[in-house]
Amino acid sequence: MLNSLKLIKNYDKTTHISRIPAKTNILENLEYIYEPNWDINPDSAPYEIVTQLMDCYYCLPERPDLAALFCWQAINNSYNQYLLADPSTQRLQDTKGIIELISHIHGNATKYLPYLMPYYMNITDKTYRYVASYILKGYAIDQSGFSEKYLSSSYVTFKKKFPTIFQIIANSYGYAYHSITSAALIGNRVLLNINDSDKSRKIIHSFSLKLRELIENGTTEIDEKYPTSTRQTINFSDEDKITFVLFSILYASRCNNFHGNVASRLNSIYANQESFAMYTNIFLLEYITLAISLNEQNILSDSSLAKLKANESLIIT
Repeated sequence: MLNSLKLIKNYDKTTHISRIPAKTNILENLEYIYEPNWDINPDSAPYEIVTQLMDCYYCLPERPDLAALFCWQAINNSYNQYLLADPSTQRLQDTKGIIELISHIHGNATKYLPYLMPYYMNITDKTYRYVASYILKGYAIDQSGFSEKYLSSSYVTFKKKFPTIFQIIANSYGYAYHSITSAALIGNRVLLNINDSDKSRKIIHSFSLKLRELIENGTTEIDEKYPTSTRQTINFSDEDKITFVLFSILYASRCNNFHGNVASRLNSIYANQESFAMYTNIFLLEYITLAISLNEQNILSDSSLAKLKANESLIIT
């Protein structure tokens, strides 16, 4: 924290960049989203998305977390097009737009999953721990009876999108995690007051492994502890996987960062090379998702989409 204070008291960009745990320069070898027809007919290019892509590239390689924010804004514009084309839609809503995007991707899963799965299979451990953490912390706050305003939107969305799975988690990992907390409202913040930090880490880690199994294998088993000990099997369809990644990873990351609910990711005192890898892979996953959305809407050709397979080599494993 002291180093951060020194930097904002007398800002120096070179010093700032030197503190960022950059691991690789993906911009050097990134295959760009680009359609040759745009050279012939510039007006056919999606103007707003072009401007967001410029900012993505400006942030790389040092700040893949910021590049991911701009890339999501491009994705946001792309799924808004589905809603704008629907006469029954009266208001643009992120949730509805993302659902439309999921529907269009899943509707052509044979074509698009081969583009997505290399990224799904290489989601970092830290990403899964991030998801596991906000779900379990949200559950502990929820169970403690505080106002809904203290619940993260990411937690609320997961609870709504996966109600059956959520209940199994609540009766297992949620039950175990809540039992080691003693939440209290201090000022405008809810402090969980965890009484066993080692157990907390182990619960989050174990849960994160189950989330990985769901994405990579499509199934996992979880032992419920409450109200009785029961082993439950959870299955994830391809549509579930797309929904989980878009809502619980990409959109959750965007919302937490965009709304200022967390420390700036790569400026955090906890930022390390694992953080850099996490957001590099998130950016790359968003990038191919954007390309798929543009292809599905006939803005990007099949041949231009196919060129982006080369970006799989940039995934940090």
